[in-house]
Amino acid sequence: MCSSSRRTGQRTAQAVKNRGALENERTSLSVLFDHDFGNGLKFGANARYSDEDRGFGYVYIWDADGLNPADRYYFANASSAEQFAADVHLQYDADFGTVGSRTLVGLQYSDISADSRTWYAPASSIDYTDPVYTGGLDLDALAPYTGTRTDDSIASIYLQEELTFSDRLIATIGLRHDRMDLSRTALDGTRTQADFNKTTSRLGLTYKITPELSTYFSYAESVLPAALTVEPEEGEQYELGMKYRPAAMNALFTAAVYDLRKTNITRQDTSENPPVPRTIGEIRARGIELEARAEISPELNLIAAYSYTDTEITDRLSPNQGNSLGNVPRHLASVWMDYTLQGQGARGDMTFGIGARYKGTAYNGDDNGSKSDAAVLIDAAYSYALRKDTVLSVNVTNLLDEKHREAASGAITYNPGREITATLRRTW
Repeated sequence: MCSSSRRTGQRTAQAVKNRGALENERTSLSVLFDHDFGNGLKFGANARYSDEDRGFGYVYIWDADGLNPADRYYFANASSAEQFAADVHLQYDADFGTVGSRTLVGLQYSDISADSRTWYAPASSIDYTDPVYTGGLDLDALAPYTGTRTDDSIASIYLQEELTFSDRLIATIGLRHDRMDLSRTALDGTRTQADFNKTTSRLGLTYKITPELSTYFSYAESVLPAALTVEPEEGEQYELGMKYRPAAMNALFTAAVYDLRKTNITRQDTSENPPVPRTIGEIRARGIELEARAEISPELNLIAAYSYTDTEITDRLSPNQGNSLGNVPRHLASVWMDYTLQGQGARGDMTFGIGARYKGTAYNGDDNGSKSDAAVLIDAAYSYALRKDTVLSVNVTNLLDEKHREAASGAITYNPGREITATLRRTW
C-alpha cells in the first residue's frame, strides 16, 4: 500500500506541474457463484478484489480580499486503496397455505486498507487581467499537511425473513450484526484503534390496496466505518411510499417521502484555507422521490424521475448548525427515452437512447457562503446486437460538452466534459 501511495504521489506531483489534472487507475476482479438445490433452497456466493490509485493537483485562486493581483495556492491529493469483500448466503422459499415465506441468511466479510495524503503550499500571485503562468510545484520537496492511513476489517452476519399473506400484505424483518476492527493512523504516526459490535434492524410493510396500487412503509438502521475517526457512522431512515402499476399498460409509477438522520459523518470545512476534514455529530435529510417507467410501445420506453432533498446540520457543537449540507442540490430531475429498431435478416436489434439530467443549485460548502450553478446535461446511447450473444454499446455523457461551475470545496471547479465509452459484451 505504501508503494501505491508513492506512485500516486509521483503522478500527482506531475499533475500540479501541469497546473491541474486528475488521474484515476482502478483494477478489480470479481467471482460469482450460485446453485439451485431445488425444493426452494438456493446458495449464492461472490467475492471482489479491487486496487485503486487516485490523484489530482491544481493551482487555484484565493481572492478573499478582491484585489488584483490575486493570491494563488497549490493543492494536491494522492490516495490509494486495496479492498477485498465476500458474501455467502442461503435462501429458502416455502409456502404454507395462504402464507409465503422467504428466508435469507448470510455472512459477509470485507477488508480495506487505504492511504490518503494532501499537499498545500502558496503559489505566486497572478494578475487575472494579464495572467503570466509560472509553472507548477515539486511535491517531492514538500511534506503533506494532512493525511490518514485506514485499516478496517468487518465481519457480518445477517438474517432476513419475508412473509406474504394472501398475496396482499408483505412483511419483511431483517437483523444484521457487524463486528468492526477499525484503525486510523495520522501523519504524525499517532494510531487510534477500536473494536465495535453493532446490531441493526430493518422492517418493511407493503400492502396491496388493489391489484394495481400498493403502499409501503420501511424503517432501516445502518452502521459503517467513518472516514476520519474510529467511531462508526450510524444512520436511521423512515420511508413511506406508494406504487402504481396500471393494468392497461406496462408501466410503474412510484412516489416516496423519507426522513434520514446520520451521525459522525466527515465533511470538508471550507471556512479554512485550505479546507480541512471535520466530523459532524449529526445531520438530517428529508425529501421526496418520484419516478415513472413506461413502455409507450413495444419499441419505445420512457423513464422520468424527480427528487427534492432538504438537508440540515443539526449538530449543536457545529458552527454550521442549521445550515444545509454543501454539495447537495435540492432539486434533481431526469428523463430518458430509448427506441429499439427490430433486426431484420442479418442485421440485429439496434437501440437508440437520449435523455436529459437537471441538477439544481447547491451550496459550495457547509458554511453556505456561495452556490454552484444549475445545469442541464444531455446524454445519449446506442447499442447493436452483432450476434445473438454479442452486443456493442456506445454511451455518451454530456453530449453537448456543456460547461458549468460545480459545488466545490475551496476552489472553482467545472463539471466533467463529454465522455464516450464503448463496451463489447458477450454472453455464453
